[in-house]
Parts: sequence; structure tokens; C-alpha cells
Amino acid sequence: NLMAGRKRTTSSTRIKAVKFPKDPIEQLAALEEMSKKKEPIPMAVFMNAVASVSREKRKHRDTIQQKEQRIFGIYNNLTPDERVEFFSMLYDEFAANYDHHMGKETGHYQAMKAVIGYAGPMIKHRILDVTAGTGELLKYVLEMIELGMRVEGWQFPPRTYGTVVANEISGKMLCRARQKIDTRFTSHNALNLPWENEFRTVLCSQTFHLLADEDKVALVRSIHRVLEPGGIAIVIEEDPFMISETASIEQVAMFLRAIAQPLKPRTLCAHFETRGFRHLEMSAQYPIDQHHAMKVHLFEK
Repeated sequence: NLMAGRKRTTSSTRIKAVKFPKDPIEQLAALEEMSKKKEPIPMAVFMNAVASVSREKRKHRDTIQQKEQRIFGIYNNLTPDERVEFFSMLYDEFAANYDHHMGKETGHYQAMKAVIGYAGPMIKHRILDVTAGTGELLKYVLEMIELGMRVEGWQFPPRTYGTVVANEISGKMLCRARQKIDTRFTSHNALNLPWENEFRTVLCSQTFHLLADEDKVALVRSIHRVLEPGGIAIVIEEDPFMISETASIEQVAMFLRAIAQPLKPRTLCAHFETRGFRHLEMSAQYPIDQHHAMKVHLFEK
């Protein structure tokens, strides 16, 4: 007991001799160095530093949330044309890193390709991808069709100019798509496409969750207008939805998180069914990670 008492006195003396900085981050750094040297740690200083950092984190989180609310308020008050213009600029900013983010960083491309495979036999020329991005999904669809014709005996008319159209409002995204596929490219507003009864298949992937409610309605009507009777709309969305934040999208992550308005499958189906489509009751999903999955839905005009 006497020796133990001496040890405690010595430890207390050593702790009091240490002068800690006021900044909690610097305090933690100093404490970390002490722990590495196996020196006794003053628990009161440690707990105060942890509490200070927690308060700062909460303050930072609240500040971020306020900024996101303001971003959403501004975005929501834009006109539909202004929102389209902003998305064009946003995805121009995103274009250089888009494939890396969707492919290597998050596995979203793998999930999209897995679920589109379920719809393979339903796809027919003429094909329109309304929000083609960098062309990765459409490229895979064309490869899938060629394989299906060789192996499964799928029947497709000869692919000629205009039978496959990639539409994308971002010029830089479209430029990347041109490097992947040889097809017709357009840059129309997806909410007001210029065709009528022109296509047998319309692809729409990873789009609805970023649209304002009135734009969701406009997009469904636009898709309905361009499809011929009996045509198929293939819609790919995440459910549950989450922003997969990575370093490559740091410059746009806050905006995406602020404006995202994901919709449940039943709500998506209602949008289509109340505007002239029949849900084919054919769907599939593929897990992206433990938190969310990709789903495909098929609607017939």
C-alpha cells in the first residue's frame, strides 16, 4: 500500500507538470503522444477534449445542414429551365470524375448493369437513353443486345443511324459518351423531348431522385410522349437511396445531398401508372452495399 501510494503521488506530479494547449485538437495530439510514450493520461483533460470535439462536430454538422437547407430553398425556387441549366453546369463539373466515382469507388455501374440485364429481352430498337451521362449504361445495353443476338437468338432489326440515341444535357458528359459508343447524340431537355411516338425503348437511369416534384411529372410525360404504343420505359433508381460521398465528387456532394428527393418504388410506379403506363410487375434489385441497392422497373405505354 505504501508503494502504491508513492506511485500515485509520482503519477499525479508528472501529470500536473504537463502544460496542455487550449485547442481541443491540439490537446488530443499531446495526449496521443503521451499515450505512445506510456505516460499516465490525465482523464479530466482527456474527457474535456473529447467533449469539446463532440460539440464542435455537432456545431459543424448543424452549420452544414443550414447551408444544405438554403441550397435546397434556392434550387426549389428556380424555374424548370433554370434547374435544367444548373444541372448542365453541375454535370460538366462532375464529368471528369463521374466514371471513377460510379465505377471503381462505389460499384454503382456494376449494380446498374446487373439490373438492366433482367430487362434485356424487353429492349427493342429504336432506343433512347434520356439521361445518358457518359454513355456507360447505353454502351453495356448495346453489348448485351449483340451478345443476345449471337447466343440467345434475340431478334433485332439492323441497327442504323438514329435507331439508338444518347441524350444528355451536359456537354462534357456527352463528350465522354462519344468516346465510348458510336451512335446518334442529342442534348435536349429531358423534360421536354422533341419526339412523338418515335421509340420502342426508353432508358432512364439515376435521374428521378434528383428532380423536383414537378420535374418528375414532366419527365414521365416526356417519356410517354416519345414512346410508341406498346413501347417500354426502363427506369433504374436506388432504394434505399444515399449519397455515396467520395473524394472524386467532393465539389458537388453537398448540392446532391441538399436537393436529393428519392422516391419509393410505389411512388415511382404511381407517377407512371397515372400518366398512361402499365407497370409490368417485373423488377429486380442488386445490392450496392449493406445500406442501399439498385432497382429496375419496367413500364409499358
